[in-house]
Amino acid sequence: MLTPDVGGGFGVKEQPYPEDIAVMFAAWALKRTVRWAGTLAEHFLSDNHARDALIDAALAIDAAGNFTALRLTILDAMGAYIS
Repeated sequence: MLTPDVGGGFGVKEQPYPEDIAVMFAAWALKRTVRWAGTLAEHFLSDNHARDALIDAALAIDAAGNFTALRLTILDAMGAYIS
């Protein structure tokens, strides 16, 4: 997935967060669409500042529906000052 140039939202575009995995699991378990949005204060306190990133992700699931593997390949333009 490639995030288009939408401006703002600096932290949430760089990497997966635990909430992303929880929402995916909830949608799978409930077999319906699940949405989650943090408050502005939560984002200010917990999000990383994002950089130009391209993330390729793959999830392996066995016949019983168990997650067996997760593979992420991240190409990240860190700029002049890596923090």
